[in-house]
Amino acid sequence: MSFAAYPSAFGNGPTLLKLDTKPSLKDPRYNHIERGLSIDEELSRLERYEEAKRHWFERMGAKVRRDVEQWGGAMLPMAGGPGHYSVLHPSTKKRGWYQVSFFDNEGPWGDTERSTLKEAIITALDRVAPETMVGG
Repeated sequence: MSFAAYPSAFGNGPTLLKLDTKPSLKDPRYNHIERGLSIDEELSRLERYEEAKRHWFERMGAKVRRDVEQWGGAMLPMAGGPGHYSVLHPSTKKRGWYQVSFFDNEGPWGDTERSTLKEAIITALDRVAPETMVGG
């Protein structure tokens, strides 16, 4: 029997997989595959996800707005790992607009402008690293 080691998605060391066997659909992790989900169940899951995402956007949006109004800007972690972030601030190019500037380990790599603070907040939050989407 042969094995292959793969990095664990949970950071607990490598995961060993048997290469010459198929996973059993009797395993509880595969219940959703074995029985399938009805379209109503899938839509319900999607609706719950969208609702949770909307609440997260509202809570975090309020925090970002406070930072921009109080400090003149806000920094948010972006997907891509450490050193990847965006900064939301008043535009340096258009008076009365807001700018979201993007940075990585090598420095700035781009920006986008929005006419309202709300649009700029949505743009910045849309790029937040998923692993940081907790609390609020």
